[in-house]
Amino acid sequence: MEAQTTSNDSGTFECFEPEHYIPVPLTGISRVVCTGALGSGQSHQWTSFCRILKAVYAHEVWSESERAKGAWSVIHASNDHWWCDRSQRDEAMDTFLDIFLQTLKRANFRPIPYSVIKQAERDDFLYMLPLRVDWSKLDDSYLRRFYERHPEWRHVLPPGRHTEHMLIFVRGLGEETAEGRFLLQKIDLLVGDVLDLVVFDPFRVVAALCRRFLGRSEPGSEKSEGGDDGLVHAWSQYRTIHSQVRQRRVTLRQAGYGLRNLFRVTQITEPTFKEVVLLYRLCPPEHRKKQGDEECSCTPLQIRAYRDIPISDLEVIFPAKKMSMKPLDVVKLAVTALVGAGILIMRLLTAVLNPAVFFGTLISLAGYGSKVFFQFKVSRDRYLLLVTDALYSKHRDNDLGVILYLLDSVAEQECKEALLAYALLLTEGPLRESELDARAERLLYDRFGVRVDFESDDALRKLVDLGLARQDEDALWHVVPLDEALRILNDRWDDYFLHPSETAEEATRVSGNRAARTPEP
Repeated sequence: MEAQTTSNDSGTFECFEPEHYIPVPLTGISRVVCTGALGSGQSHQWTSFCRILKAVYAHEVWSESERAKGAWSVIHASNDHWWCDRSQRDEAMDTFLDIFLQTLKRANFRPIPYSVIKQAERDDFLYMLPLRVDWSKLDDSYLRRFYERHPEWRHVLPPGRHTEHMLIFVRGLGEETAEGRFLLQKIDLLVGDVLDLVVFDPFRVVAALCRRFLGRSEPGSEKSEGGDDGLVHAWSQYRTIHSQVRQRRVTLRQAGYGLRNLFRVTQITEPTFKEVVLLYRLCPPEHRKKQGDEECSCTPLQIRAYRDIPISDLEVIFPAKKMSMKPLDVVKLAVTALVGAGILIMRLLTAVLNPAVFFGTLISLAGYGSKVFFQFKVSRDRYLLLVTDALYSKHRDNDLGVILYLLDSVAEQECKEALLAYALLLTEGPLRESELDARAERLLYDRFGVRVDFESDDALRKLVDLGLARQDEDALWHVVPLDEALRILNDRWDDYFLHPSETAEEATRVSGNRAARTPEP
């Protein structure tokens, strides 16, 4: 999802492709279908159908959760466990990463391209912290090995160094608005502009002239790392009746931060990712330069889930952050240091003939240097506290809890898709796939106001797997009646719990008895 930007007098608009993710609650879709299309006599059957359909998908996801928990326990087993060696950990890591990526795909998450990360490092929303990711602190050995064994994922994920060191996925778009005077932020912008004009711009001009004289290329003229493939890349193919989703952005620069607006109340707006999931592993400090060392494989794998993250503040949630000083703090420290050093040097020159005064001045100079250093540390700690508060308020879950949440989300998303497709084919069918796709997207937009790129092909595949739909020779899709769908799902649910010692004849007899006991509508 690389955002395309359009602008007007009130800010800019970031344009995104519609998502496959259906943010509408399952009960909302069920209620719309029940009240709008089905008769009163079928409401009880419809409620039972929705309940058992959700149970079927929850049970099918359960086996994946058991595999994920088993792999997770092996990955994080202690080194003194005799039953778990390095090869078993590597195998468990590959299994877990495959389950993780498959789960994200089925839950309709999307990977982030490197261009979005660079945009987040360049722009600011609320925090305006000079943060950068220190990629050397992130282990890449486990992902490199996984891509070698599973090259299909390497071609699906967007290129860039972020996919070599961590996995980051998003789902859902929103908007966050903040209002206030933002006095310190405005002063930071003013000081930064002055420094650029007085200090940095002349150096840039001189550097550009030197590069031109030496025949070297301009920085940034090479192909940017990671490309600009957008949020989608090869992860999904989009086919929808909707145009792009427009999210408004009004930055502090666009709202105005000059002397006239310095004390005015300002309102700023930023697009947000509703849900963000991160997977990464840190290198031990003593092995950061040795990515291939065996000790790196013992570093715990970490998964984090966040909510409502502004796109321009995305770097705040990243691990291994490097923080530099704000322009205002740099000026304060530089001015204080220069003035103090000048005074002390003058005293030092006048005290050369007096040894006692000379050593006292040296001690004062050392003390003043310590004061400047600790002022820097205090400012840095204050910024780290801001980051910690931001992470605490946006944090949703971590580690295995994220996997269990994602698997539950898979069951819900797949149930929504199958339920919506079955309901439309039941009440308006038979339909072609393109007609089903358009009607599902129109219903979600008209009744719930959400722009969704409905995956009609995936939904029809689910119905076929359940035995609820078929396609005729005219490419029209039909579904079985509601009472027959209930019987099919009920038999499928009972088949999950057949005892292994039952013969095929006993299983057939039990299924026949269940069908006979099911009353006709």
